[in-house]
Amino acid sequence: MKIINIIVGIFYLAFGLFLWNYPLKTLATFSLVFGLMQLSGAIAVLIYSFWKKLNPIPWGNILVSLAIGLGFFFIPFFSLTVILWLFIFSFLTMSAIYLQVLLKNRNQKWYMVEVALAILGIIFSFVMLFNPIVGFATMAKVLAFGVITNGLSYIFAPSEK
Repeated sequence: MKIINIIVGIFYLAFGLFLWNYPLKTLATFSLVFGLMQLSGAIAVLIYSFWKKLNPIPWGNILVSLAIGLGFFFIPFFSLTVILWLFIFSFLTMSAIYLQVLLKNRNQKWYMVEVALAILGIIFSFVMLFNPIVGFATMAKVLAFGVITNGLSYIFAPSEK
């Protein structure tokens, strides 16, 4: 079993390094995958509705998901813009919530360092907001880092005995 984990880990590691070195292709692929996910979600809801004989069928949900999926799939600029805004606002929200939690719990060992990092996160999210190139590059690197980390976790996973 360990050899399968190592093979899968090497695959993820190689794919993550590819994503790291080619951020534009990473974002285009991410955009297409996001569009396909929306389309498959709409089709799944439609099939589930007919299978379980739901009444009324959630046509609004299905049509909106189909429109979003087709828009993301056929208009890549639209999907990349939406994905970038989602990434930036989630980055900003997480940094602001983290700062708020830190301000309530002041008795921590590295309090000032964590506050500084939260403030830097908020500042960086505004930099990404007003400079989309930085936002796209950050989003591609975060995605690649996640895939690389996943590959390393497969490689160094403890073996079962």
